[in-house]
Amino acid sequence: MSYAPTLGSSSTGRNRAAVVIAAGAIYWGCMLATQQLADSNDRNARYAVLTLVLAFNSAFHPSNGAWLSLNAKTPAERSITLAMWMMSGNFSGIIGSQLFRSDDSPR
Repeated sequence: MSYAPTLGSSSTGRNRAAVVIAAGAIYWGCMLATQQLADSNDRNARYAVLTLVLAFNSAFHPSNGAWLSLNAKTPAERSITLAMWMMSGNFSGIIGSQLFRSDDSPR
């Protein structure tokens, strides 16, 4: 479901930037809804919003990679750009593992 706009834009058109921005905006909206429903007692609403967050968390990732590859002018620029893009994703995993440590969990 979340990859359908990504696949459609990659195969039929060259306007990948709009898809990347739209998917990021949808993901941001879902994350904002998750924050707003954190203290809610409605379990169904929290489950629905969390499902949407998980559905759209990586929808823009392949389009962003294709967009970066096609906009690079030389192979060297493309490899450095994609390496920095992958490092940013890996770096977020390092930060997340330090923010959400198992020894800090509620008891």
